[in-house]
Amino acid sequence: MAAYRSGHLVWDKEKVTYWAHGKMVGGPKKMEMEEFYALSRQLGPAGIWVEGMDDYKPEPMYLFFYMPPLQRGYAMHEFIVSIRNPNTWQKNTWQHTVHLNVIEDTGAIAMKIHQSDRLYIERLSGAGLPVTGTTRMGTAAGEVPVDNVVLQVNIFHNDQPLLPRWTDIRACISRGPRNASTGLRLSGLWLHHMLYCLSVPNNSEAMYVGTDLPEILANVPLCNPAYAIPPCTDPI
Repeated sequence: MAAYRSGHLVWDKEKVTYWAHGKMVGGPKKMEMEEFYALSRQLGPAGIWVEGMDDYKPEPMYLFFYMPPLQRGYAMHEFIVSIRNPNTWQKNTWQHTVHLNVIEDTGAIAMKIHQSDRLYIERLSGAGLPVTGTTRMGTAAGEVPVDNVVLQVNIFHNDQPLLPRWTDIRACISRGPRNASTGLRLSGLWLHHMLYCLSVPNNSEAMYVGTDLPEILANVPLCNPAYAIPPCTDPI
């Protein structure tokens, strides 16, 4: 704390520290979700503060799927995320699972959901979500306070989960009620940390997602000028 107050504190970006009630209770060490869950259960879901969480990335997995654009001419994509409470992972079933539509957005440093989504997940699971701290998130409307939590997620596609196992990610939850000014739910970067996300220059604005690059390239349209689709034009 003396180094922090004097401005001479050196951060190790590869490690985190765990804090509770003003005292460091673990670290510095590499982020391990199981240890975080154990401390959260022991000291309360809102009693743990994690310093250095931003460099945490989920493990890679194996799958392939395709996302068409929401609107022709705009490279905006939406997919469905299945969400569970990590604090109740041992008893979670599909009855404890929430499915939310999120906008695929690499400009968001973390997934963004609403306070009503959080309350719904906690009511279904019967436990609070594990909280890592609070911060201020920059938005088009300026900085807003958000709570940082950990969620277990899966990609929901064609009425089934795609990932072979659930993965832990960090999410930001806006504190105010959901309204037009709070914006849409955002995916954050976790999809791109785990998977290849490709597009092809055929003006389809589609995104091809997976872990096996040769498989993706075998499924995307041929990049041949003879098959080029010209961009949309407005009649004069």
